[in-house]
Amino acid sequence: MNNSMSLLRKRLMEKGATVATTGTLGEREKAEIRQKVLLKTDSIDRKFFAEFENRDTSYERREQIKESVYRIIYGYVREAAANLPGVVDPALAELAREITDEVLGFGIIQVLLDDQNVTEIMIVGPKIWIEKDGIKFRYVRDFQTIEQIYLLIERILAPLPGRRVDEASPIVDARLPDKSRVNIVVRPVAVNGPFITIRKFKRHMNIHELIKRGTLSHRVAGLCKALIRAGFHIIISGNTGSGKTTTANALSGFIPKWHRIVTIEDAVELQLQQEHVLVHESRPPNIAGEGEITIRYLVKNALREYPDWIIVGEVRDAEVVDMLQAANTGHKIITTIHANSPAELPSRIEGMFQRAFTNGVSSSFVAKSIVDGLDLVIHQDRLEETVQGAETVIDFDNWDGEESEEEDVPREVKRRITHITGIIGCQGESVIMQDILRYDRDRDALVVAPGWEKCIPLFQKHRLTFPDWFREGVVL
Repeated sequence: MNNSMSLLRKRLMEKGATVATTGTLGEREKAEIRQKVLLKTDSIDRKFFAEFENRDTSYERREQIKESVYRIIYGYVREAAANLPGVVDPALAELAREITDEVLGFGIIQVLLDDQNVTEIMIVGPKIWIEKDGIKFRYVRDFQTIEQIYLLIERILAPLPGRRVDEASPIVDARLPDKSRVNIVVRPVAVNGPFITIRKFKRHMNIHELIKRGTLSHRVAGLCKALIRAGFHIIISGNTGSGKTTTANALSGFIPKWHRIVTIEDAVELQLQQEHVLVHESRPPNIAGEGEITIRYLVKNALREYPDWIIVGEVRDAEVVDMLQAANTGHKIITTIHANSPAELPSRIEGMFQRAFTNGVSSSFVAKSIVDGLDLVIHQDRLEETVQGAETVIDFDNWDGEESEEEDVPREVKRRITHITGIIGCQGESVIMQDILRYDRDRDALVVAPGWEKCIPLFQKHRLTFPDWFREGVVL
């Protein structure tokens, strides 16, 4: 650990860091103070760094360590700046925080990782973009050198055994200590890179918070509770960033606390509150190409763990076959899948089936497997529209690419459940689906869909009945 920290300190001193001018400290004074402070970092208790680097250290403990190291570095900064006239304390405090982030955290992006409203951090070469409150925009600061980005990559991957990124292996997935997901791409694949994409880990909202945000209504939540308690096999579909995992996590709160639940994910995101939960995470192959544990293997193994519920974070490939088989053998399932609409779901699943069977499989077999294994689709969308209204008027005359004020109109992002759809049968190669609830954009609400009565046999199978007021056109 001593050697690695000495190397880190040396590289920080050689490369320099991005530090904004604040208060009465100029760039030259900051560089001088920073160099003096970095020379003294070896005197900080090595136990702090060893514990901070340990992946088993809790987030709360890491924050405590970070604050302790900050106080030490702040003392070094004040000492180094003692002979500078007129230096204000806030400037020293900010400089100390930045040096702490470089030595212990993730440098220039640490402030973005700490900002709870930032959901995505996207690094493209020296430029940084962020997503905040659903809107993507350019961050006010950039990296000064490409070497600083590679130093950040080094800090991300250092605690992860078997993870590397170089010309021979230019793409890697990783996870930060707070469980944020990281994708890194370097040359030669990243032509104008490196690229670092961080989807931040955040505390998942419960059903009450989703109701407050308008994702679903109180009555729809009541329907979802009944569906879960009745043991419906549910697949949550949606496009990228629509909030599928958040909704899956919230709906899982309706599972009775005495049930045994197995969760399976590529990177652990679900945060179930029940006690009897078996959390599984897949594992990529090591440098030698060995030791991989796939989602499909974990789904197969889950059948031996005697679960009441199997929750798969996202189905992307051949594991869909084993998941549907599990549903057909008495295990209740909740999973998510990327799809732009419920109608697209059968073709998405068929593509996964075809990849699972080297000799191919008939579409009618896939359709029957879907109908036998799934009961319901809950579809969620990420809706983006201008604050003034949802419509965009086509201007046939102004097409020459000149910027206009309309292009900068702020846009509102809403995440809404837009369909609750029953899977009611199959006819040849086709899966027959029927909307029960459908999103009405004008009312910003789910409305009972025409023809929902076709799903009554599905509900009767699970011993569910609807009240008399539940009929076509009613707003939920």
